[in-house]
Amino acid sequence: MKLEDFSFFTFFLGLHGTEALHLARLYATFPYREQSSLTVIDQWAAVKEELETQETFGLEWRAYLKSAKQTVPPKLHATLKEKLPQAHFIEADKHFFHGEAIDYVLRSLSKTKYTVIMDSDVYFLNDAVMPAVFSLAEKAGGDFGAAGHFLQRLPFFHTLRKDVSSSFHLNMQKNHHGESPMNLERLCSFEPNPRMSRFPRLDPSFLIINTEIFRAKNMSFRNLYLDVVSDSGTSGIFGDNGASFLYQLALAGEKIIEVDVPNYIGHSKAGSYSSEESTIYSWYNGNLQESEL
Repeated sequence: MKLEDFSFFTFFLGLHGTEALHLARLYATFPYREQSSLTVIDQWAAVKEELETQETFGLEWRAYLKSAKQTVPPKLHATLKEKLPQAHFIEADKHFFHGEAIDYVLRSLSKTKYTVIMDSDVYFLNDAVMPAVFSLAEKAGGDFGAAGHFLQRLPFFHTLRKDVSSSFHLNMQKNHHGESPMNLERLCSFEPNPRMSRFPRLDPSFLIINTEIFRAKNMSFRNLYLDVVSDSGTSGIFGDNGASFLYQLALAGEKIIEVDVPNYIGHSKAGSYSSEESTIYSWYNGNLQESEL
């Protein structure tokens, strides 16, 4: 196993100007430029066209923004590409949801055995993540289905229910080394939300995927939305792309390498579409109309 067996991809939505700054930092800290290229799936033009023709801007299945504005002008977009000369920009002919974009890369673009998927707002703290993967792969017998960081090892449970105090959830987080379904920030800042439960998942912000296995098993990245009706009321359990992929790997009987990614990769967690002026309408937030579910 060598670095040339891996190709690195990220995605530029091009909705908010801050994403351009995050992408520039990812490029500046990318430590494997001599052995491998960084490919950017550039959706700026497709997003611009969609915003000019539609009232809502889709983020994922069952999630969208209303009256979204693109704050990446043409000059900034052109400058970004000029400032990242060794990055390979591929202009997307459509605006992809995140799961669709990963599928597109794995099915149509990647030419290596392993594909590294990164959010545009991650950055490298050092150059040690790939040596760590190589070392763990050797222990695993030389091959694996995926490598990444687990989020929420505990089985899902309903968080921030109205009949359970917030102190209970904070104690759960403390007692389980931070592996509660939501992080401390969210526990403190969100109102009670019956859809806050989460499936265990691999963190999709930095995820290494065996391209050959993904194609052979016809896998796909999708969000999971599970409505639950019980005596205590109606709730929901959400799974992001990393949750659905985790279960597909399990069904296929594949092996996962667990990498302590935060030791090597930083994550701003700003989101490609986050903005103080924007309200996200989604199944997860519970603010979609019944007809939109």
